[in-house]
Amino acid sequence: MTEHGPGAPPPGGPQWAPPGGQMPAQAPVQAPVQAPVQAPQYAGAYPGGGVPGPYAAAPAPVVQPPPDARTGPVHVEPVHGTEFGVAIVSVPPTFSGQAIGSLVAGIASIVVSLVVGCFGIAGGGEDWGVLVSGAFAILAGLLGLAGVGLGLVAVRLIKASRGRITGRGVAVSGIVCGGSGVVLTAGGMLLALVTLVSVSS
Repeated sequence: MTEHGPGAPPPGGPQWAPPGGQMPAQAPVQAPVQAPVQAPQYAGAYPGGGVPGPYAAAPAPVVQPPPDARTGPVHVEPVHGTEFGVAIVSVPPTFSGQAIGSLVAGIASIVVSLVVGCFGIAGGGEDWGVLVSGAFAILAGLLGLAGVGLGLVAVRLIKASRGRITGRGVAVSGIVCGGSGVVLTAGGMLLALVTLVSVSS
């Protein structure tokens, strides 16, 4: 029987066992651990990837942007279930163009009505005074009526706009000026006729 030296390999074969009949203990082999794969989040999906329920995660709070000095404060309405929001920007009120037109027409009516009175007094003794006064009286009356009409329309629009349109004071001033122009025009024509009658007699 051949003896094996200390450097010789142990006898091979499936029946070979070390002295004592026990196999040496081997270290347990660990399986490779894989990192969990997270499902991608899409716009409009609920937090957690499922159907919202009473215990669903609340959406992230929407950060309110700082107010803008030119357009006023900005409000953001969050969209439920998403990280997005709808920005609502305040629009500055606009001035009523009808109110400006009413004031301009009313002032012009007063100026023309004074011209009517001047021509009525200066030319009251002659026929041309009444004719010139009548021509300017028609113009002054139309301007006065336009001032009153535009002012009423402006006041109505400003009331219905709920703060989006301003200029109510200017519209009221246009109504007053337009009405005053009509009254002064009628007075100027009456003065011209009285002067004509008094001179003729």
